[in-house]
Amino acid sequence: MTDPSDPPYPPPPWRLTGVAIAALRRVPVAAVAAHLPKGTRPIALFGRTLVVGLFARYAGTLSYGEVLLAAPVRVGWRPALTILAIHVDADASIAGARALWAVPKEKAAFRFDVETEDRAEAEATRGGALLARLRMDRARRLPLRWPIAFRVIQARAEGRLVSTPVRATARIGVGRVRWEADPAGPYALLAGARPIVGLRLDELRLGFG
Repeated sequence: MTDPSDPPYPPPPWRLTGVAIAALRRVPVAAVAAHLPKGTRPIALFGRTLVVGLFARYAGTLSYGEVLLAAPVRVGWRPALTILAIHVDADASIAGARALWAVPKEKAAFRFDVETEDRAEAEATRGGALLARLRMDRARRLPLRWPIAFRVIQARAEGRLVSTPVRATARIGVGRVRWEADPAGPYALLAGARPIVGLRLDELRLGFG
């Protein structure tokens, strides 16, 4: 029998598998600086930083769709990623991410078409209105399985920073992507000019927390 006092989400770490598609674009630092947690600084070169837009479909500890926008930062000299916007379609994922790691997940609906490597498309909507859409042409697969490790830095409401380790492996493909978004929405930073590169992560195995 489930104890009603148990939290409505699984304990960390969350072990997830799935597929993800990402778009990377360089933007002026001023476009993200106001959205970064206090105590962090953007990692930039010549006044520009990277933003990463990512769609993912996960199974494992929880099953859910996700879209996020993130930027590289540092705390002191330690590099990390901070999430600027993130939406998922599972209430347990929202509750757990907020409580455990201060990740500000919100609710959205998703559509994925990622079954073949010839073409991939993912879309997130809220209340029937577009949040973001990503399309990717055929990805050129890189050899081997690639390790991925980083930390996510988020801030609690009182300002305390939460640092969360993320470790993953995936088979990575490189291709061209197109990103569309509500121009007044949280994912508009990637809209407009074509992203500099698109990545497809197949056979993704990820540990968060």
